[in-house]
Amino acid sequence: MYYVLAKYWWFKKYPQAELDDPGDTKYLGITVGHDWDDIVVQEIEANGAE
Repeated sequence: MYYVLAKYWWFKKYPQAELDDPGDTKYLGITVGHDWDDIVVQEIEANGAE
């Protein structure tokens, strides 16, 4: 019952940003297999710090 409600109603009404843009490093829960050093460097560069 919950699966059907979630799949066909909840996620249609409230889309998950991490599923729409899985390449974004803001969502650390889906960074499995990524190099953490690269992620940290990209975050620092994006914020304009050195």
